[in-house]
Amino acid sequence: MEIEKKLDLSQIAQGIKGTEFNPERFPGLVMKIEKPDATILIFSDGKLMITDLKNTSEVDLVVDIIIEKLKSIGIIIPKPELTIESTK
Repeated sequence: MEIEKKLDLSQIAQGIKGTEFNPERFPGLVMKIEKPDATILIFSDGKLMITDLKNTSEVDLVVDIIIEKLKSIGIIIPKPELTIESTK
């Protein structure tokens, strides 16, 4: 999914628990959530990728969780259009 906004990954990493950001190793921020179990890759250009999600019916829930976590640190984004590109 993609949002029409540049993101400050350092701000997100400092403000949200369960994130990992090491730009020398990987250009994106890694966010893990537990319920449902998923990993979200967030890039500064506004692209987000959800991985490790076992059930595609939970994508909307994961997106809502991401939006709320970002909102909690003052980053307001609209709910983006979703495209499922690959499933196992």
